Amino acid sequence: MRYDQEFDYKQAQDELMSERGRGGRALCPRTFLQACRFCEFIGMPAGTRYLKMTLGWHSYPGILYSRDPATFEPIYADTIREEARRLRAREHIWTYVVFPREKDPAQPYLFRIGWTIFQKLRALAKSESYHHFWDPKHGFEIVIHKVMGRNQRYDYNVIPQPKATPVDPSILDRLPQMTVKFVIENTSRENRQRVLPVREYGHLEEGENYIRFLPIVKDDPDIWFLRLYWHFGVTQEDLDAINEGERDPSTFFHSLVIAPKEEDEIEEPPVEEETESKEETEEIPPEEEIKEGEEEEEEGPPPCFGDPAYFDPDDEVCTQECNFFEECKKTVKAKRIRKKK
Repeated sequence: MRYDQEFDYKQAQDELMSERGRGGRALCPRTFLQACRFCEFIGMPAGTRYLKMTLGWHSYPGILYSRDPATFEPIYADTIREEARRLRAREHIWTYVVFPREKDPAQPYLFRIGWTIFQKLRALAKSESYHHFWDPKHGFEIVIHKVMGRNQRYDYNVIPQPKATPVDPSILDRLPQMTVKFVIENTSRENRQRVLPVREYGHLEEGENYIRFLPIVKDDPDIWFLRLYWHFGVTQEDLDAINEGERDPSTFFHSLVIAPKEEDEIEEPPVEEETESKEETEEIPPEEEIKEGEEEEEEGPPPCFGDPAYFDPDDEVCTQECNFFEECKKTVKAKRIRKKK
């Protein structure tokens, strides 16, 4: 999606100033391409191209990614990291679709797609043959094949159809321009008069599902999806207070004590005495020191590499810009197999 255009993010943000989180959820400022202090506190992985390009962020290790440089082990306790993982922002991706093989093929839907499906659709959009599969005149039907995979989780295969299928212009006339406010109001459980029916990828039937994607902005047919980031378990007032510097984000970890693990190691005087005596008797050759420095300068996998507690194939943080995703996936799988044995 081309975020360099105005679209209507500023207008939507102004409209949402009066809106407040309902049911313990809060809209993250990352929805409007702004920095979020709560996300920084929880942790953002290093080398995420999306953060660098859109927000100019670098690495915010926070609770999830802070590691001991000597052992490369997580600094914070597992209970703290699990709570941080629960509170971090979740990405929801929305688009417009019709289901041409159902009873009412002309009924448009507000459709939420998962991150795995979105990755495959984005790869399809970069191809030469299907780069505008959502175009009303020259676009294609997409088959999402839902099958039960290993570990009792569904797999989604995305298959484009070979022939273009034009969409009736009257369907496009019925679609409102998608905005953040529209998505929030139309998906609210309290709203009994929805403009469009809502459907999510998890509710698709097993087997083949024929879907025709549509643009979400009338004046710009190149835009076909909208991202929203949500913090669940936090109200909008709380999140606004954090980003305005009026509240400490650590208060949301309740009774959990946020203390690094390394404090216990420092309080062991016998170990320190032994290391000091070793340093006095055995000197490290200068050549080895240079080699260690060279190894530190080399670029390696991010701190979350191979961590089963964080790995999530449906999450953008794990998959979007990480060059080590496939290797990490194999490492996590091997660890889980060993654990079962």
